[in-house]
Amino acid sequence: MSFVRRLFGQASGRQPPASAEALDLSVEWRQFFENAPLHEDTRGVVTGFVGPWPEGLDPNLFSSSSWPAIVRRVREHLAMPYPVAEFRKSSPPPRPDYRVVDGKVLRASKVQIDFYLLLVLPAGEQVSAELGDPVWRLIERYSGWPLAKLVFLLPRFQDLSEVATRGESALLVIEEMLIQVYTGVENVLFGLWDHLPEGGRLSDELVRDKLVSFLISPDQSVRS
Repeated sequence: MSFVRRLFGQASGRQPPASAEALDLSVEWRQFFENAPLHEDTRGVVTGFVGPWPEGLDPNLFSSSSWPAIVRRVREHLAMPYPVAEFRKSSPPPRPDYRVVDGKVLRASKVQIDFYLLLVLPAGEQVSAELGDPVWRLIERYSGWPLAKLVFLLPRFQDLSEVATRGESALLVIEEMLIQVYTGVENVLFGLWDHLPEGGRLSDELVRDKLVSFLISPDQSVRS
């Protein structure tokens, strides 16, 4: 939490550098900004929130032609209830539920929902007396990945770019950014659960592959 708050102060307290050269970007970040149709003034905020370029990710996946489809897929994923067929019987179907209280992001968990993920925790993850704790730790861990932050903040970066194009200023609320990433990751975990084979477990590889899948069309292959 403190890491992101520090970045928030950096992003909101002064104007981001206006050029890729001023930011001293890595080769991958430079390629990303050459491909992604984002306003130049968003570069400091984007790299500030995401951090280092996600290891092994091909920045050429973010071409201008694929950008609208990528952002649309991410928006739909963030807005959906849990992608679990069994949960659709409920009315309304359950979905990630986060609140901001006294400047802190809190997750509303239900044992009967979290229990599904507790059964498929990655190898080495321990179940504690508070059954929601391992699920929360898992969400926090994957939400800290630069890849997860890049993917699930893309709609926010797109909105910010549109504001910058109009010459207006935007207010960035760190808690809202966190909630957006947490929500995306939580839906990823439940979506993976729904397709695990008997006895299967969640893993870093499965999560990474799912995150990358938002960036590719069905006829593309993943390049790393």
